[in-house]
Amino acid sequence: MDAYKEIHKCRVCQSRDLQPVLSLGLQKVADFVVNPGDVKKPCAPLELVLCPQCQLLQLRHSVDAGTLFTQNWHRCVANTHKNTLQGVVNVVEQHVKLLPEDAVLDVGTGDATLLSLYPKHVVTCGIDPSQQVMTELKHASFVARSFFNRQATEGLAKRAGKPFKAITVVDAFDCLEDPIAFLQDAKAMLPDDGVLLIQVNYIATMIKNNAADAVYHERLAYYSFKSLEWALSRVGFAVVDAEVDPTWLRLVVKKAPAQRDDYLDGAVERIREVLEVEQKMLLENAATYLQFGRRVKQILEKVSVYTVQQTLKGKKCYAYGASSRGGTILQSVPIPLSGIAERDAAKVGRWMTATWLRVHDEEYVRGRADIMLVLPWYLRDEIVAREKEWLGKGGTLLFPLPKPVLVDKDGEHEVVNEPLKMLRKPQQQDVIVGHA
Repeated sequence: MDAYKEIHKCRVCQSRDLQPVLSLGLQKVADFVVNPGDVKKPCAPLELVLCPQCQLLQLRHSVDAGTLFTQNWHRCVANTHKNTLQGVVNVVEQHVKLLPEDAVLDVGTGDATLLSLYPKHVVTCGIDPSQQVMTELKHASFVARSFFNRQATEGLAKRAGKPFKAITVVDAFDCLEDPIAFLQDAKAMLPDDGVLLIQVNYIATMIKNNAADAVYHERLAYYSFKSLEWALSRVGFAVVDAEVDPTWLRLVVKKAPAQRDDYLDGAVERIREVLEVEQKMLLENAATYLQFGRRVKQILEKVSVYTVQQTLKGKKCYAYGASSRGGTILQSVPIPLSGIAERDAAKVGRWMTATWLRVHDEEYVRGRADIMLVLPWYLRDEIVAREKEWLGKGGTLLFPLPKPVLVDKDGEHEVVNEPLKMLRKPQQQDVIVGHA
């Protein structure tokens, strides 16, 4: 079986008119392995194409899903992530009244943190293809180890004893090869008063934040409100609320036609505001993404030059946060690093396939690093607070995006690189050309 395949038509509308807008080259699939140099982990292109018909930005190539998702490395360890998932549960409860023994389903449930946040009287069900999901039974009433499919989810509903009153898809919808088929199945399984909540990486904030790291093999599609609503409307869903965060777009949808009571106070205004922002950003134009690509190249080259210069000066540079999406940054430009700091014990001691860096626990790295390149840059406030003591001892955090900045004990500073020729003094054997 091929490690990846090229698509020739849009994943949503089936149009064959796909316009290339950005290529990040051939990159290794993100994973964390016991043995360095594991050749079983494939390389695949990271190339974005835009469909003019439904305005969906998507990868031109799909890596085999079994290769990507058998092992789950997306554990909820950051407080920011936990707060986001609590927000998902809160929104569900605003739109549907969950009575004792009512059932909910979380698709791509991972470590089941989201399901653990529901009230105890709710029957919680999760479906996920990873091996780890079977170890998270304590967080859910019922789980199935499987990719989403009608048979597996109907089996969960049968075990729950009721149809699902709510289905949540957080950071999983944009990984689907066939979004329309998923929406058709979800609609068939929801009662008339049920809700579907979809949360995806948001293309508008991705462009605004120059977030090239949001492009990686697991994420096949990059949705705007308009492109996601296009897909939903084709299946018979209506958007009844929208919310935007610095990295994600969250939509609450119900079966069409939506009733007036389906819209919470302010929902219509929130939806209108999102659409107005997207219109101003010209997300339907390929030129928007070409400009994004040029900015990203300049930013990552600046990060690369800075870390090279600091290494030549004798500074020890490590990465901070062994994230899958961070692999895109590490593989796009040369960045000399000695390893990666990580708080998730399941990754510590392993090797990150992106650049074959060893993953260490945070204390190990704090005792050795002068500079740490923060891969989960979007958790900036939380990370700066966590590393206050290390910063006070002279450490420096390098945040690569939205623009390269340094944070140390004296505050925030813009990255300013020196001309490379100034890094060492001329030696006798050097030939210096100039005027006499």
